[in-house]
Amino acid sequence: MILLRKQTCLLFLPLLLCLVALQSFGQSSKGFIIKKGGEYNEGFISFDHRQPWQIQFNRFRQGSSMLYSSEQLAGFKLKDGKNFVTKTILADGKPLHIFIEVLGDSTFFYFRRDNVFLKPSSASEQIREQDLLPYLRSLTAPSDSWYDELHLFKLKPKALRYFVNNRAEGKSPTIMFSSVGVFSSFNRSVLTSKGSWLEGNDSPVKATSLNISAGAFADLPLWSVNNLSVQTQASYGKMRFNETTTGRDTRYDYKVDLDYASLSLLPKYSHTLSKLRLFAQAGPSVTYILQSDTQAVKAVTEGDKVWLHLAPSLVSSEVMFGFEAGAGISYFYLPRHYVSVGISQGNTFSKQFHISNQSLTVSLNL
Repeated sequence: MILLRKQTCLLFLPLLLCLVALQSFGQSSKGFIIKKGGEYNEGFISFDHRQPWQIQFNRFRQGSSMLYSSEQLAGFKLKDGKNFVTKTILADGKPLHIFIEVLGDSTFFYFRRDNVFLKPSSASEQIREQDLLPYLRSLTAPSDSWYDELHLFKLKPKALRYFVNNRAEGKSPTIMFSSVGVFSSFNRSVLTSKGSWLEGNDSPVKATSLNISAGAFADLPLWSVNNLSVQTQASYGKMRFNETTTGRDTRYDYKVDLDYASLSLLPKYSHTLSKLRLFAQAGPSVTYILQSDTQAVKAVTEGDKVWLHLAPSLVSSEVMFGFEAGAGISYFYLPRHYVSVGISQGNTFSKQFHISNQSLTVSLNL
């Protein structure tokens, strides 16, 4: 039995080693390798940034692969646009010949394993955060529209790819950056019931609430699209609706109190005007009714007598879905800090009613 187990392990050992090797290189990407003489071959490339001195190359997705070292190739390029060349750099005080990513027209070298950026003039001269702004300004003319906003860039691969790609195309889009903050909204909310709520009143009920909500937001860039980010907002608020309608010998009193939490996901487009930034955003929202109190009373007067009829509750703890859109303006009072004012229109729907919400929002990033 022991001998059988050993034989089984030996049979599967090559397969396990193959799987480990493939896993170490990760998934393959379509691209082409560039040989020393300029010849190139298309195929599928597997590159592990933890082993930057070698790649695996397949002419076809399936089949045997070849292992190339950085000494054998001039570089390789992937279908997603990432370009790698071979360079000798200093790592841990020792020269290391590796495949290293080139950002732009040799504007930066990016060594992912150690998460460092190097200047093209010297593959051993590392760029630090405090060196980034002077270096970017040395590459950009003061007449460019984004020259005064270069301080918003961070020493991050996606941000610097955004810079070099737009610079190569002669574009100067709005510089996006990650931001979190708090906000408060002043709201005018209108609740409309679906159909009649009380017997004898055939028209839908409408009631208005003036209220305030507050919350926090995170604004994250989508570096692949110029001027675009996604803002996520989480808020808490209370709505207090009251409405009274009267008819001949009949009075209807409606009351709806809602405590709610809301989450919004809003793609956001921004445009810079000096220290001002215009923006427009729109997207879906989810609202959860945390607590509710509803009342509907029909009072019928017959001479000296008053007859009261109560309707069942209109609202329960439930999830409501909606959509909101808005626009506004931000003012940068410090290089990376701004205050924003925006207006928006939102609509939220449930089975029994929907809420139309007009808001004036003031937000501050931290």
